[in-house]
Amino acid sequence: MTKITSKGQIWLPVEIKEFLDVSDGDFIYFVLDKINKSVWLSNVDSGTTNNESSRLSRNQITIPLKIRNELRVTADDTIIFDYDESKQNVYFKKKLDTLTCPVCNGKGLKEHTCIVCRDKGVVEKEFVMDEIAKVLRIGRKYGVAFVLNSTEFDESKRMMVDIVFPNISVRGKSYPQELLDKFEDYYQLRIIEDFAPKSISNPDKFMNPTDVLLDEILSLLRTKEAKDTVFSWFRYERNVFNKDE
Repeated sequence: MTKITSKGQIWLPVEIKEFLDVSDGDFIYFVLDKINKSVWLSNVDSGTTNNESSRLSRNQITIPLKIRNELRVTADDTIIFDYDESKQNVYFKKKLDTLTCPVCNGKGLKEHTCIVCRDKGVVEKEFVMDEIAKVLRIGRKYGVAFVLNSTEFDESKRMMVDIVFPNISVRGKSYPQELLDKFEDYYQLRIIEDFAPKSISNPDKFMNPTDVLLDEILSLLRTKEAKDTVFSWFRYERNVFNKDE
C-alpha cells in the first residue's frame, strides 16, 4: 500500500517493480478498467487509444490526472496493488472503507450467493453508482435482473429529466422475494444516502425534508427495516438540526 501525493505520485513497491521488470527511467503503461475502478500496469505499450504512461523516477510514478479522476483519488488516499487470479498481471486501485455486509451480516447466505458481497462477508463502500454499475453487469450470472431508473418524463417540459433519487428494482426467479427485497433496499439505501442533500458544514448530516418529500423517499423502499432506517436518518440521528454526536 502507498499513499498518493498532491501531485498524483505514488511509490512503486519493490515487489511490483521487480514483477514488471522495470528500473528508473523506464516507462510504465496504464490500462484503465472503468467497471472495476482499477488500473492494470505493464512495461509494454498495448497500443490502445486509452493508454496512459508514466516514467519511473526514484521509484515513483505519476498517475495521470484522467485516471485519478476516474478512480476518484485525491492526496493522501491509499493505493493498493494486487494480482489477477493467474498471477500474470498486476493492477492497483484505491483502498476503500469496508463494512460488514448488511444483507448476510457477514456470514453468507445458506442456500444462495449473497449478491451484495459475493459471499465475502464485507462490502467496499465506493460511490454507489460505481457499485450499481458492477451489479448491473453481473446480475445475469446469478439469475437476477437489476433495473436502474434515473429519469422521468416531465409533462411541462415535454422531455426526459433526471430524478432526484434514482430508483432500482431487483427481479429474479432464482431467489426468494424476501431476499430480492433486501438486495433492492440495500442499493436503494445507498442511493438515498449518496444523493440526499447534505449540510455544507457537516456532510454527514442530511438537510431536513418536508413530510411529503420524506414519504416519497420512503416509498422507494420495500422493507420496514429499511424505511425505519431512513426515517431515523432524516428525522433524528443524521438530521442537520440534531446536534447530538
